[in-house]
Amino acid sequence: MIPGPHSVIFLVAGWHSGHLGPHCFLAIWLLIGLYFIDLWTIKRHLMNEFILLFRLDILTKEMQPSPEQLEIYMKQYHDWVGGIAAQNKFVGGKGLSTEGKVLKSNNVITDGPFAEIKESIAGYIVIRAADFEEAVNLTRACPILNGEGNSVEIRMITGVHDNNQ
Repeated sequence: MIPGPHSVIFLVAGWHSGHLGPHCFLAIWLLIGLYFIDLWTIKRHLMNEFILLFRLDILTKEMQPSPEQLEIYMKQYHDWVGGIAAQNKFVGGKGLSTEGKVLKSNNVITDGPFAEIKESIAGYIVIRAADFEEAVNLTRACPILNGEGNSVEIRMITGVHDNNQ
């Protein structure tokens, strides 16, 4: 358990009254530092996690960028994610392949993603934010939104599966 501010007050009072030696000065600064580190840890743990699902047409040939455009788009994307990471709000993410399978009830398996809706999940990232408003504000600058028909779905992560269970 990290000492609270009452411990710092006790040490400062004892040091000024002469009951504690000068070596306690270092202990006071250490306790103050631990207190603020603890506040940072608490704030970080109070943040919610949100998944951002990047939806775009990854199947229609005409909608795909040229290699030059893709290079520009990827730089914009990495700069945007870098800005989120610089705020210590980036948790992680992955891109997804264009191939997949969809398993439905009654053990029906189809090829996916669904070509008929021309919208697929191309990837995702997980971010930390205090609430939906902050998550939306962090997402507004996502360069994926510059593409016609593209969208970013923002969902709060409400549960965690424990690997130990």
